[in-house]
Amino acid sequence: MKHVQRSKLVSLIVVVAILALAVVVRPTAIQTLQAAALPVPLAAPPAGATLPFVEVQAEDAATNGVVIGPDRFYPGLATEAIGRRAVTLNSAGQYVEFTVPRASNSIVMRYSIPDNATGTGLDATISLSINGAIQPKLALTSRYGWIYGGYPFNNNPGDARPHHFYDEVHRQVAPLAAGAKVRIYIGSGDTAPSYTIDLMDFEQVAPALTQPAGSLSLTADFGADPSGVADSTAATQTAVNTASSQGKVLWVPPGTYKINTQILINNVTIRGAGMWHSTFNFITSFGNNEGFYGNYAPNPSTNVHLSDFAIFGNVITRVDNDQINGIGGAFNNSTIERLWIEHTKCGLWLDGPFDNLKVSQMRIRNQNADGVNFHKGVTNSSFTNSHFRNTGDDAMAMWSDSNGTTIANRNNTFAFNTIEMPVLANGIALYGGTDNSVTDNYIADQQAEGGGIHVGNRFSPVTAVAGTTTIARNVVVRAGSRDYYNGWNFGTGALWFFALDQDMTGIINVEDNQFIDSNYEAIHFIGNNVRNVNFNRNQIIGAGTYAIEIRAAGSATFNNTTVSGLGRGSIFSCRSDFTIIKGTGNGAWIDAAPVCPAPYPEPIYGPVVTPTPLPTATPCPSSVCPPTSTPLPTATSTPPPTATNTPTPIPGTVVRAVNAGGGASGNWIADAYFNTGSQFADTSTAINTTGYLDPNIAPQAVYQNVRWAPAFNYTIPGLTAGASYTVLLHWAELSFQTAGARKFNVAINGTPVLSGFDVYAAAGFKRAIGKSFTATANSSGQIVVAFSQGGADNPFISGIEIISSSGVTPIPPTPTTVPPTIQPTVTPLPGQTPYGGTARSVPGTIQAEDFDNGGEGVAYHDNDAVNNGGQGRTTAVDVETTSDSGGGQNVGWMASGEWLEYTVNVQTAGTYTLRARVASNTGGGNFRVEFGGIDKTGSVAVATTGGWQNWVDITRNVTLSAGTQVLRFYVINSGFNLNYLQLSSGGNSTNLALSKPISASSTNAPFAASNAVDGNASTYWESINNAFPQSLTVDLGASANVSKVVLKLPPGWSARSQTLAISGSADNATYSSIVGAASYAFAPGSANTVTITFAATSRRYIRLTVSANTGWAAAQIAEFEVY
Repeated sequence: MKHVQRSKLVSLIVVVAILALAVVVRPTAIQTLQAAALPVPLAAPPAGATLPFVEVQAEDAATNGVVIGPDRFYPGLATEAIGRRAVTLNSAGQYVEFTVPRASNSIVMRYSIPDNATGTGLDATISLSINGAIQPKLALTSRYGWIYGGYPFNNNPGDARPHHFYDEVHRQVAPLAAGAKVRIYIGSGDTAPSYTIDLMDFEQVAPALTQPAGSLSLTADFGADPSGVADSTAATQTAVNTASSQGKVLWVPPGTYKINTQILINNVTIRGAGMWHSTFNFITSFGNNEGFYGNYAPNPSTNVHLSDFAIFGNVITRVDNDQINGIGGAFNNSTIERLWIEHTKCGLWLDGPFDNLKVSQMRIRNQNADGVNFHKGVTNSSFTNSHFRNTGDDAMAMWSDSNGTTIANRNNTFAFNTIEMPVLANGIALYGGTDNSVTDNYIADQQAEGGGIHVGNRFSPVTAVAGTTTIARNVVVRAGSRDYYNGWNFGTGALWFFALDQDMTGIINVEDNQFIDSNYEAIHFIGNNVRNVNFNRNQIIGAGTYAIEIRAAGSATFNNTTVSGLGRGSIFSCRSDFTIIKGTGNGAWIDAAPVCPAPYPEPIYGPVVTPTPLPTATPCPSSVCPPTSTPLPTATSTPPPTATNTPTPIPGTVVRAVNAGGGASGNWIADAYFNTGSQFADTSTAINTTGYLDPNIAPQAVYQNVRWAPAFNYTIPGLTAGASYTVLLHWAELSFQTAGARKFNVAINGTPVLSGFDVYAAAGFKRAIGKSFTATANSSGQIVVAFSQGGADNPFISGIEIISSSGVTPIPPTPTTVPPTIQPTVTPLPGQTPYGGTARSVPGTIQAEDFDNGGEGVAYHDNDAVNNGGQGRTTAVDVETTSDSGGGQNVGWMASGEWLEYTVNVQTAGTYTLRARVASNTGGGNFRVEFGGIDKTGSVAVATTGGWQNWVDITRNVTLSAGTQVLRFYVINSGFNLNYLQLSSGGNSTNLALSKPISASSTNAPFAASNAVDGNASTYWESINNAFPQSLTVDLGASANVSKVVLKLPPGWSARSQTLAISGSADNATYSSIVGAASYAFAPGSANTVTITFAATSRRYIRLTVSANTGWAAAQIAEFEVY
């Protein structure tokens, strides 16, 4: 038995892995797309567990700390946060203040603090107040987070690559009313170098249960110590044996019981006072010394019933030979319910053969390996209505292992479970087995070496996947990852099939699932032969690369499978022996020709289409999710990494290589092109360049010298204007040996590419790391790389490479003298004249088709020489007739790297509102707007609008100098049409709330409060369900005279009314009414826009309160504009 888990993990040498990314969609309100967005809109599946708590994200709370993320780069603090964002507190007085969403009497906080230098753990406190009243501090530790290196991982910081950063602390508190304020802050005596807060759970904990009649008491009858001081191991084992022999219930009164080894159970019922009240604290961290264990086959335990207590372990390092799980062994005809299991190796590792085990309403968190594994010969069993968070391997797995049995896993079910952040492997995995099902689960933020749901003929199963396997009504969000260990240069899918040990020929029905914001492809076939897979009524809503990736032979049938928001295309396949059988109702995507690019492309992420919420007609049945249910589970199975010391270099020709802060070295020129900063060097020891963190290894001298300053930039000249390059940035941390000590931001040509980047957290001390980005040289032939502070200390850079993939002739090294910063040209190029002879006036409207005269490369750049729309002038710009109000023409077929220029005359210097009129059937597009060669908007995302002629406005504020200058509209990512640009100024023309800090009383992620101030009416904020009133509060940054609020919902939504009130404050403490509560109608005929005017008043904070919504059981706002 001791080698069972190791055999699985050794086989994982061939596992597929993918970077997990993105934003959390809560299973309590999964939503569906508008009919206009997909040809076959589906009712959203009622996926996930019925949870007794509300999860509130720190980034949506009030804070003066640093919001980190979103980030999909593994590993990293933001990447491993739920929803890929969190808040870091660095100095005394910084805080996160949560608004309690509903009546509660307990809190659970997910957090991370830095580890100590030896990896043995750092203990610290953080301060807590409730409604301003100081509470006892919360005790925190890094002992159970922060593991290093590759599988099987360790606690040696010298192995770098730290991950699994987070842990949780929980406490029962005095009753909290909805709207109460819970503040976490750095106070006197809080000594951790930094604190990263991810979220807080709020729960109304029921009173302790009472002792059942006729039961035996663990304390009164057997003398166990409920204080947790004295050891209770012997008393507990005696009590279990006695209750079993007498056929009585063993009652566990409220308290904490210290245990130092396994408790063996058979034919016994153990019942606690509730998972918040009765706790077994296992104190041993190694060996076979934790958990409740049944007998093993061939004589499994039977008639075991466990309920209503917690199992807290002390496992800090994963050792696969150790049986140190929360629950282990085999259980016939048994039940396990309402247990909280934390800090064990696995939550439940259950070894068959056995039959008829029912597990439900579990809470499994912070494990070193699987949450649950039905391992070999498990039949007619189920695991339902449970919550998993931060498991160290597959959150849920069925492994039909052939080791020691010929009985396959059969007729088992995983249903109505919520899974968040499995940091390794998969959300749910089926390894072989017959007639098993995975239904109605919610899986989010899978991290590495796997996907959301996996079906594999792997790890020597008794049989290949056989019979009928059902995968139905699941919601999978931000899943899939890159396999660093095996060196695969592609990502695995959110749902992936791997025919490794045998062909996969059993019937697999994939029905009514949603795959949302997949990190790479949504669906993935790999291995030998995969056949008899049937897809019916599924939705793919955003994918970083493709809808389907094929790396196997075989076939699959698709019916009513709808697709939107693809980063790279519909189908990837380099094979001719896999057939897509085209049924009905799929849409045009299925007819796209497969592509096979080399190298494999990096994913492109765009805004995910957010569906209109619809009431679910088929909720979790009461037999599975009773009203008092409390789900919770944990994890175990991890592939061994095979890290390579020879990473694949970035292809292309290096045209610039700058040794920042240092002298010339080989092909690297001495430091040049910077505007300010200081130099630092440390040549005392060599930089570790092994592994795969930097794709192009630089000379030691590059890593040993750096340039730093609070803010600085490099302007790299001499490039081909409009040409695309790879910008590769190199670092090695020479000073700090603690995560969080240095964080900074990086932007390229004005577009942010890194936020709160922590070199030590990503790579370790004196270890090389590189980050590559695609950038286009501006009209002056420059790429500008800007560095700024991002939360701690100062930014730095070791080296910069500019790489051309198009055969551009390398430019000879320039002298080491530093040239002055080159200013962009603000006037038109020779031969460039305004269309019609007169510069467009600002303020005013600029029609997209009225770009300047001058031709290709002067007034515009189009990737092909054909006007695909056939309208307008005889140029390569793609112009078509628009059906937008007012008629005329629009520019379409916009492709990445294309641009249009317009000569404009800005009448008066000042701040203007830029309104871009756009339409998109796919989403995923991005653009920026430059004036005089300077990026004024940053990257602006375009979500789907439901059609190529369904027009919406996206607004940004831009500050302009007066006079004649050139406006360039630059397409970063394709996927949208442009009708016109409009610039307005004066009066109420400036939206004071745009991109300002905003907080919400609650959030149904991923529909974050920030969506309401992003200038995009296709994204929106949504509160939790059935908890009115709810509110949004925007900080304008300073007191301002305001007299109008404009509220928007996505333009394609159906009509509804919301009851709204507006109040304001100067200090965010005392609010007074501006507009009393009244019902306002949002109607498609008025673009779902409501305008509320009032007497001018001076306020800094504006609060919108929503107390009713006829269209959905939550507050919903797409844009909250203040004028």
